Amino acid sequence: MKKILYLFIFLILLCNSSMVYAGENFACTKGRKALVFQVLINDNGALAHICPRINWDSPSYFDACREKGRLVYITPNNNYDDTQMIKLKRNECFVETGTYSYVNKNENIRTVRAITIKNKKY
Repeated sequence: MKKILYLFIFLILLCNSSMVYAGENFACTKGRKALVFQVLINDNGALAHICPRINWDSPSYFDACREKGRLVYITPNNNYDDTQMIKLKRNECFVETGTYSYVNKNENIRTVRAITIKNKKY
């Protein structure tokens, strides 16, 4: 009976400790720049392409972002404008915070990753 009680207490402590640290841990996604595709009026966020590091096939860096970049939703932490290039500072990174769904101009529902800009923890 003691073993079952100890196991139960251990599981409770394990669950509580993971809940405490889950909000504090985050992983940075790849990419240091993002090109805003469209600012959304209803919530002040923006759809953007996270730019690839290097793409020699495209005539310009902006084209590479549009063609090969990953489409994401940037949460409304800042004011954005269309075609704005977001360049992260050395101590910042993009962090995935969930998903965002929207209806495109063809009336199709699309879901993309939601990201925010966070300071890196050292």
